[in-house]
Amino acid sequence: MDMNEHMLVEEERDAFFSRQAIAGVPWMVFSKGILFFVYFAISVLLVRLLGDVQYGVYAICINIAESAGILCSLGLVAALFRFVPELVVQKNLAGLKRLLWKSLAL
Repeated sequence: MDMNEHMLVEEERDAFFSRQAIAGVPWMVFSKGILFFVYFAISVLLVRLLGDVQYGVYAICINIAESAGILCSLGLVAALFRFVPELVVQKNLAGLKRLLWKSLAL
């Protein structure tokens, strides 16, 4: 291996993102754009098919459900990020199972 190849290997190893991750960015952006237009079309169809009053009721129900979901999961993600790795390092399988079952119950 000559000096240039060695430097390239070192740069790849020290890079924050791999080449594969960077190569996937355009596909992710493309898929997000497609999903935006699909969801926009669905919302237009819902408004047309449901009408004003029924769409208002639908929107209120969706907002209540999303707000309840946020309130129910308040702090759950942070707790899982903190305690799951700790339990894995301690090899506390019983504690890990208990934590996961309790989080699924919420």
